Amino acid sequence: MLHRPYSLAVVRAADAPPGDHFTLSAAGLTCVRGGGQADFTPLGQWAREALLLRLLCRIAFFRDFVAGRAFRCWHKARARAPRAARARPDRAHSALRACAISCVWLLRVAR
Repeated sequence: MLHRPYSLAVVRAADAPPGDHFTLSAAGLTCVRGGGQADFTPLGQWAREALLLRLLCRIAFFRDFVAGRAFRCWHKARARAPRAARARPDRAHSALRACAISCVWLLRVAR
């Protein structure tokens, strides 16, 4: 699941989640948190930050970072599994299980 803090959807007040939500006015954006806290961001600053995030996500390093990290962790666990099985036969199952869990997360990131 991608984190997109600037992709907001318009909903009716009755359909708004009871916890965190945003309100937009001509002056800016207000983030209302569940505990009654609110943060205000001027509209110009919010638009600039949205543009900068969009440009940053076009850079390959930032765009592919999460998927690359998941792949490196999976590859590392997969490479260690045979050595762990030889060293401690009773732990071989847990190393292979960790590899399977990493594969599931890698597939989720790929979507």
